[in-house]
Amino acid sequence: MPSTMPVRITEPLDTAEELAEPTVRVMAEGDLAAIVAIDRAAGGRERAAFFEERIAACLREPGLNTSLVAEWEERPVGFLFGRVFFGEFGIPVARAVLDALGVRPDAGHHGIGRALVAQYQKNLTALRVEALDTLVDWDRFDLLGFFKAMGFRPRPNVDLVWDIGAYPFAAGECAARVRPAEQGDLAAVAAIDRETTQVARPAYFATRLGSVQARPEKNIFAVAELEGEVAGYTVGSLYRGEFGIDEVRGVIDAFAVRESFRHRGVASALIAHLLEAAQRLGVQQMETLCRWNDWELLQFFEYVGFRPRPRINLEWRVAD
Repeated sequence: MPSTMPVRITEPLDTAEELAEPTVRVMAEGDLAAIVAIDRAAGGRERAAFFEERIAACLREPGLNTSLVAEWEERPVGFLFGRVFFGEFGIPVARAVLDALGVRPDAGHHGIGRALVAQYQKNLTALRVEALDTLVDWDRFDLLGFFKAMGFRPRPNVDLVWDIGAYPFAAGECAARVRPAEQGDLAAVAAIDRETTQVARPAYFATRLGSVQARPEKNIFAVAELEGEVAGYTVGSLYRGEFGIDEVRGVIDAFAVRESFRHRGVASALIAHLLEAAQRLGVQQMETLCRWNDWELLQFFEYVGFRPRPRINLEWRVAD
Protein backbone atom coordinates (compact mmCIF):
# COMPACT_ATOMS: atom_id res chain seq x y z
CA MET A 1 0.00 0.00 0.00
CA PRO A 2 1.31 3.49 -0.61
CA SER A 3 2.86 5.24 2.35
CA THR A 4 4.44 8.66 2.45
CA MET A 5 5.33 11.10 5.16
CA PRO A 6 4.26 14.73 5.57
CA VAL A 7 6.34 17.48 4.03
CA ARG A 8 8.09 19.68 6.57
CA ILE A 9 8.14 23.32 5.42
CA THR A 10 10.01 25.78 7.58
CA GLU A 11 8.24 28.90 6.31
CA PRO A 12 5.18 29.72 4.20
CA LEU A 13 6.23 29.28 0.61
CA ASP A 14 6.47 32.31 -1.58
CA THR A 15 3.84 33.55 -4.00
CA ALA A 16 5.41 36.91 -4.89
CA GLU A 17 7.29 37.49 -8.12
CA GLU A 18 10.95 36.48 -8.01
CA LEU A 19 13.48 39.28 -7.93
CA ALA A 20 16.04 36.96 -9.53
CA GLU A 21 16.45 33.27 -10.24
CA PRO A 22 17.94 31.25 -7.37
CA THR A 23 20.47 28.57 -8.27
CA VAL A 24 19.36 25.02 -7.47
CA ARG A 25 21.85 22.13 -7.40
CA VAL A 26 22.20 18.60 -6.05
CA MET A 27 22.87 18.41 -2.32
CA ALA A 28 26.45 17.71 -1.23
CA GLU A 29 28.19 16.70 1.99
CA GLY A 30 29.45 20.24 2.56
CA ASP A 31 25.87 21.55 2.81
CA LEU A 32 25.25 20.08 6.26
CA ALA A 33 26.07 23.19 8.30
CA ALA A 34 23.90 25.44 6.10
CA ILE A 35 20.94 23.04 6.18
CA VAL A 36 21.13 22.74 9.97
CA ALA A 37 21.26 26.55 10.24
CA ILE A 38 18.22 27.01 7.96
CA ASP A 39 16.24 24.45 9.96
CA ARG A 40 17.32 26.00 13.27
CA ALA A 41 16.41 29.52 12.14
CA ALA A 42 12.87 28.45 11.34
CA GLY A 43 12.23 25.74 13.92
CA GLY A 44 14.33 26.93 16.84
CA ARG A 45 16.02 23.58 17.45
CA GLU A 46 19.18 21.72 16.58
CA ARG A 47 18.87 18.56 14.42
CA ALA A 48 22.40 18.16 13.14
CA ALA A 49 22.51 14.40 13.71
CA PHE A 50 19.31 13.86 11.73
CA PHE A 51 20.46 15.92 8.74
CA GLU A 52 23.91 14.35 8.82
CA GLU A 53 22.30 10.93 8.50
CA ARG A 54 19.98 12.05 5.69
CA ILE A 55 22.81 13.60 3.67
CA ALA A 56 24.92 10.48 4.17
CA ALA A 57 22.01 8.37 2.87
CA CYS A 58 21.81 10.60 -0.23
CA LEU A 59 25.53 10.24 -0.90
CA ARG A 60 25.51 6.47 -0.53
CA GLU A 61 23.58 6.29 -3.81
CA PRO A 62 24.78 9.30 -5.83
CA GLY A 63 22.94 8.10 -8.93
CA LEU A 64 19.65 8.47 -7.05
CA ASN A 65 20.49 11.57 -5.02
CA THR A 66 17.48 13.75 -5.77
CA SER A 67 17.85 16.04 -2.74
CA LEU A 68 18.57 19.68 -3.58
CA VAL A 69 19.98 22.92 -2.23
CA ALA A 70 19.00 26.42 -3.40
CA GLU A 71 21.57 29.21 -3.41
CA TRP A 72 20.74 32.91 -3.35
CA GLU A 73 23.53 35.41 -3.89
CA GLU A 74 26.06 32.56 -3.49
CA ARG A 75 24.79 31.31 -0.14
CA PRO A 76 22.50 28.34 0.65
CA VAL A 77 19.00 29.59 1.43
CA GLY A 78 16.84 26.50 1.00
CA PHE A 79 16.84 22.72 0.81
CA LEU A 80 14.65 19.87 -0.36
CA PHE A 81 14.92 16.24 0.72
CA GLY A 82 13.31 13.66 -1.53
CA ARG A 83 13.50 9.95 -2.15
CA VAL A 84 12.77 7.76 -5.16
CA PHE A 85 11.11 4.36 -4.72
CA PHE A 86 11.13 1.74 -7.45
CA GLY A 87 8.28 -0.66 -6.70
CA GLU A 88 7.51 0.13 -3.06
CA PHE A 89 4.07 0.17 -1.46
CA GLY A 90 2.39 -2.21 -3.89
CA ILE A 91 2.87 0.19 -6.81
CA PRO A 92 4.57 -1.30 -9.88
CA VAL A 93 5.95 2.06 -11.07
CA ALA A 94 8.69 4.39 -9.90
CA ARG A 95 7.41 7.03 -7.47
CA ALA A 96 9.08 9.68 -5.36
CA VAL A 97 8.37 11.35 -2.03
CA LEU A 98 9.00 14.96 -1.06
CA ASP A 99 9.50 14.74 2.68
CA ALA A 100 11.38 17.89 3.76
CA LEU A 101 11.49 21.39 2.35
CA GLY A 102 13.01 24.41 4.11
CA VAL A 103 13.70 28.06 3.25
CA ARG A 104 15.62 30.67 5.26
CA PRO A 105 13.21 33.14 6.89
CA ASP A 106 15.27 36.07 5.58
CA ALA A 107 15.14 34.74 1.99
CA GLY A 108 11.37 34.83 1.64
CA HIS A 109 9.45 36.18 -1.34
CA HIS A 110 12.17 35.25 -3.82
CA GLY A 111 10.61 32.06 -5.19
CA ILE A 112 13.04 29.72 -3.40
CA GLY A 113 10.37 27.14 -2.61
CA ARG A 114 9.04 27.16 -6.16
CA ALA A 115 12.52 26.84 -7.63
CA LEU A 116 13.34 23.83 -5.45
CA VAL A 117 10.12 21.96 -6.24
CA ALA A 118 10.28 22.79 -9.96
CA GLN A 119 13.84 21.48 -10.23
CA TYR A 120 12.88 18.37 -8.29
CA GLN A 121 10.05 17.75 -10.74
CA LYS A 122 12.45 18.13 -13.69
CA ASN A 123 14.91 15.69 -12.14
CA LEU A 124 12.18 13.11 -11.52
CA THR A 125 11.03 13.40 -15.12
CA ALA A 126 14.58 12.61 -16.29
CA LEU A 127 14.63 9.56 -13.99
CA ARG A 128 11.34 8.35 -15.56
CA VAL A 129 9.57 8.62 -12.22
CA GLU A 130 5.83 8.62 -12.84
CA ALA A 131 4.55 10.43 -9.75
CA LEU A 132 5.57 12.45 -6.71
CA ASP A 133 3.81 12.26 -3.32
CA THR A 134 3.69 14.41 -0.22
CA LEU A 135 1.39 15.00 2.76
CA VAL A 136 0.06 18.35 3.99
CA ASP A 137 -2.14 19.17 7.00
CA TRP A 138 -5.65 19.82 5.74
CA ASP A 139 -5.80 23.33 7.25
CA ARG A 140 -2.51 24.60 5.77
CA PHE A 141 -4.31 26.46 3.01
CA ASP A 142 -1.18 28.39 2.06
CA LEU A 143 0.69 25.16 1.36
CA LEU A 144 -2.27 23.55 -0.35
CA GLY A 145 -2.50 26.57 -2.65
CA PHE A 146 1.22 26.43 -3.36
CA PHE A 147 1.19 22.74 -4.24
CA LYS A 148 -1.90 23.23 -6.40
CA ALA A 149 0.01 25.87 -8.35
CA MET A 150 2.90 23.41 -8.73
CA GLY A 151 0.57 20.84 -10.32
CA PHE A 152 -0.24 18.64 -7.31
CA ARG A 153 -3.68 17.09 -6.87
CA PRO A 154 -5.26 15.08 -4.02
CA ARG A 155 -4.94 11.29 -4.03
CA PRO A 156 -7.83 9.09 -2.84
CA ASN A 157 -5.97 7.86 0.24
CA VAL A 158 -6.68 7.97 3.96
CA ASP A 159 -3.69 8.87 6.13
CA LEU A 160 -3.78 6.58 9.16
CA VAL A 161 -1.82 6.86 12.39
CA TRP A 162 -1.66 4.60 15.42
CA ASP A 163 -0.75 6.26 18.72
CA ILE A 164 0.40 3.15 20.53
CA GLY A 165 -0.09 4.62 23.99
CA ALA A 166 -3.60 5.92 23.30
CA TYR A 167 -4.87 2.85 21.42
CA PRO A 168 -3.36 -0.42 22.69
CA PHE A 169 -3.28 -3.37 20.32
CA ALA A 170 -6.78 -4.85 20.13
CA ALA A 171 -6.50 -8.10 18.15
CA GLY A 172 -6.67 -11.60 19.63
CA GLU A 173 -4.49 -14.69 19.47
CA CYS A 174 -3.56 -16.48 16.25
CA ALA A 175 -1.88 -19.81 15.55
CA ALA A 176 0.39 -18.25 12.91
CA ARG A 177 4.09 -18.10 13.72
CA VAL A 178 5.64 -14.76 12.82
CA ARG A 179 9.39 -14.52 12.34
CA PRO A 180 11.98 -12.38 10.50
CA ALA A 181 12.01 -12.96 6.75
CA GLU A 182 14.83 -15.00 5.25
CA GLN A 183 16.25 -15.40 1.76
CA GLY A 184 14.26 -18.59 1.26
CA ASP A 185 10.98 -16.73 1.88
CA LEU A 186 11.34 -14.32 -1.03
CA ALA A 187 9.66 -16.52 -3.64
CA ALA A 188 6.60 -17.05 -1.43
CA VAL A 189 6.44 -13.36 -0.50
CA ALA A 190 6.63 -12.35 -4.17
CA ALA A 191 3.84 -14.82 -4.98
CA ILE A 192 1.57 -13.33 -2.29
CA ASP A 193 2.39 -9.86 -3.54
CA ARG A 194 1.58 -10.86 -7.13
CA GLU A 195 -1.73 -12.34 -5.95
CA THR A 196 -2.75 -9.10 -4.21
CA THR A 197 -1.28 -6.44 -6.53
CA GLN A 198 -1.33 -8.31 -9.88
CA VAL A 199 2.34 -7.46 -10.50
CA ALA A 200 5.64 -9.22 -9.83
CA ARG A 201 8.19 -7.39 -7.64
CA PRO A 202 10.80 -9.95 -6.51
CA ALA A 203 13.63 -7.40 -6.81
CA TYR A 204 11.88 -5.03 -4.42
CA PHE A 205 11.59 -7.62 -1.68
CA ALA A 206 15.18 -8.76 -2.20
CA THR A 207 16.26 -5.14 -1.78
CA ARG A 208 14.20 -4.70 1.38
CA LEU A 209 15.66 -7.87 2.88
CA GLY A 210 19.11 -6.48 2.16
CA SER A 211 18.11 -3.25 3.93
CA VAL A 212 17.08 -5.21 7.01
CA GLN A 213 20.38 -7.04 7.06
CA ALA A 214 22.35 -3.80 6.61
CA ARG A 215 20.35 -1.62 9.00
CA PRO A 216 18.12 -3.70 11.31
CA GLU A 217 17.52 -0.66 13.53
CA LYS A 218 15.73 1.06 10.64
CA ASN A 219 13.94 -1.75 8.77
CA ILE A 220 11.55 -4.60 9.57
CA PHE A 221 10.62 -7.49 7.26
CA ALA A 222 8.59 -10.36 8.73
CA VAL A 223 6.58 -13.32 7.46
CA ALA A 224 3.76 -15.32 9.04
CA GLU A 225 3.66 -19.11 8.74
CA LEU A 226 0.46 -21.11 9.06
CA GLU A 227 0.00 -24.80 8.27
CA GLY A 228 3.57 -24.98 7.04
CA GLU A 229 3.20 -22.18 4.47
CA VAL A 230 4.14 -18.52 4.29
CA ALA A 231 0.71 -16.97 4.72
CA GLY A 232 1.56 -13.27 4.80
CA TYR A 233 4.25 -10.64 5.20
CA THR A 234 4.86 -7.11 6.42
CA VAL A 235 7.60 -4.62 5.56
CA GLY A 236 8.19 -1.54 7.67
CA SER A 237 10.59 1.37 8.18
CA LEU A 238 11.52 3.45 11.19
CA TYR A 239 12.18 7.19 11.14
CA ARG A 240 13.62 9.55 13.75
CA GLY A 241 13.63 13.30 13.25
CA GLU A 242 12.01 13.47 9.82
CA PHE A 243 9.34 16.02 9.02
CA GLY A 244 9.87 18.10 12.18
CA ILE A 245 8.87 15.16 14.40
CA ASP A 246 11.33 14.31 17.16
CA GLU A 247 9.96 10.97 18.33
CA VAL A 248 10.59 7.68 16.56
CA ARG A 249 7.85 6.65 14.14
CA GLY A 250 7.17 3.50 12.22
CA VAL A 251 5.71 3.23 8.73
CA ILE A 252 4.08 0.16 7.20
CA ASP A 253 5.42 0.06 3.64
CA ALA A 254 4.00 -3.26 2.42
CA PHE A 255 1.51 -5.63 4.00
CA ALA A 256 -0.43 -8.57 2.56
CA VAL A 257 -1.99 -11.95 3.44
CA ARG A 258 -2.52 -14.83 1.03
CA GLU A 259 -6.16 -15.02 -0.07
CA SER A 260 -6.63 -18.57 1.22
CA PHE A 261 -5.47 -17.58 4.73
CA ARG A 262 -7.51 -14.42 5.23
CA HIS A 263 -9.90 -14.02 8.17
CA ARG A 264 -7.82 -16.41 10.27
CA GLY A 265 -5.87 -13.89 12.32
CA VAL A 266 -2.75 -13.81 10.16
CA ALA A 267 -2.90 -10.04 9.61
CA SER A 268 -3.34 -9.44 13.34
CA ALA A 269 -0.38 -11.69 14.11
CA LEU A 270 1.79 -9.73 11.68
CA ILE A 271 0.77 -6.40 13.21
CA ALA A 272 1.37 -7.75 16.73
CA HIS A 273 4.89 -8.80 15.71
CA LEU A 274 5.52 -5.43 14.07
CA LEU A 275 4.32 -3.64 17.20
CA GLU A 276 6.55 -5.70 19.46
CA ALA A 277 9.60 -5.00 17.27
CA ALA A 278 8.74 -1.32 16.99
CA GLN A 279 8.28 -0.85 20.73
CA ARG A 280 11.71 -2.40 21.39
CA LEU A 281 13.12 0.36 19.18
CA GLY A 282 11.24 3.14 20.97
CA VAL A 283 8.48 3.75 18.42
CA GLN A 284 5.66 5.98 19.64
CA GLN A 285 3.44 5.91 16.56
CA MET A 286 2.81 3.80 13.46
CA GLU A 287 1.62 5.27 10.16
CA THR A 288 0.38 4.09 6.79
CA LEU A 289 -1.87 5.09 3.90
CA CYS A 290 -4.91 3.21 2.67
CA ARG A 291 -7.18 3.82 -0.30
CA TRP A 292 -10.38 5.50 0.83
CA ASN A 293 -12.60 2.73 -0.59
CA ASP A 294 -10.65 -0.30 0.61
CA TRP A 295 -13.27 -0.97 3.24
CA GLU A 296 -11.89 -4.31 4.42
CA LEU A 297 -8.40 -2.96 5.02
CA LEU A 298 -9.70 0.24 6.63
CA GLN A 299 -11.85 -1.82 8.97
CA PHE A 300 -8.89 -4.00 9.90
CA PHE A 301 -6.63 -1.05 10.66
CA GLU A 302 -9.38 0.55 12.75
CA TYR A 303 -9.79 -2.74 14.62
CA VAL A 304 -6.12 -2.96 15.64
CA GLY A 305 -5.84 0.70 16.68
CA PHE A 306 -5.22 3.00 13.69
CA ARG A 307 -7.15 6.26 13.40
CA PRO A 308 -7.46 8.79 10.54
CA ARG A 309 -5.13 11.79 10.61
CA PRO A 310 -6.28 15.15 9.16
CA ARG A 311 -3.70 15.28 6.39
CA ILE A 312 -4.14 15.29 2.62
CA ASN A 313 -2.04 13.05 0.39
CA LEU A 314 -1.04 15.11 -2.66
CA GLU A 315 0.33 13.78 -5.91
CA TRP A 316 2.08 15.30 -8.91
CA ARG A 317 2.12 13.14 -12.03
CA VAL A 318 4.65 13.55 -14.82
CA ALA A 319 1.97 12.79 -17.42
CA ASP A 320 -0.05 15.79 -16.25
